Amino acid sequence: MAIFHLLRKDLIIPTKKQGAPRGKNSAAVLRYAEHLKTVDEWPFPPILVVAQTKLDKKTKEEKPTGKWGVLGGTQRVTAANEVKWNNPIPAEMFTGQELPDDRWAASAYVASVRDNMKHGQPFTETERDESFKTMREMGMSIEEISKEWHVHKSTVSRSLRGLTTTAAREANTASEDTAPKEETTPKNGAKGTQDVKHFLDFFESRFTEIFDYISAEGSDEKYTGLFLRMAENITNG
Repeated sequence: MAIFHLLRKDLIIPTKKQGAPRGKNSAAVLRYAEHLKTVDEWPFPPILVVAQTKLDKKTKEEKPTGKWGVLGGTQRVTAANEVKWNNPIPAEMFTGQELPDDRWAASAYVASVRDNMKHGQPFTETERDESFKTMREMGMSIEEISKEWHVHKSTVSRSLRGLTTTAAREANTASEDTAPKEETTPKNGAKGTQDVKHFLDFFESRFTEIFDYISAEGSDEKYTGLFLRMAENITNG
């Protein structure tokens, strides 16, 4: 893609509600901002942008507004805004026609994820899991998602089912913290139930490592199916 230059006043940073794959990373913005204070020319890779258009009520055609939506480089542009960077910012324009044989080349969301993985900060596990879900809702197959993220298909499948994800662990922790605590001494039956729960929690935490190992080693499919059924049983109690 050809590189051209834009001013920050012409750039629009989308929010997560508007389809951005991630929110603001304060630490990254601060680091970028400190760097921009010491230079006169843009020191980072070009950002990825898409032309913003508006429907002309008379002609019923989409016309450019002169503004550009940021697909890749939101943290860099946010830093530029914070230090009031007034010099040109190199950019590449997304058209959706860069890879004609790519089924998802026309998706601005997929382009944003790809650019972030190439130039941006590493995604957190929660951001990655949210992106899995978004891509699935777009109609992408589990295999396509795994190729986009360079992970095993089992990782995507487990995430979409809520298995061993950061979000699930945080939800479980929150529910445990808010649950009413009983001061009574547990009876033998209750203690046995707690012991079983602790064992299952431990087993579930190790399940992911075991499953990835046998998947990578190309073990017999019956073992893969067995482990998936075991995980479902653990999750469903």
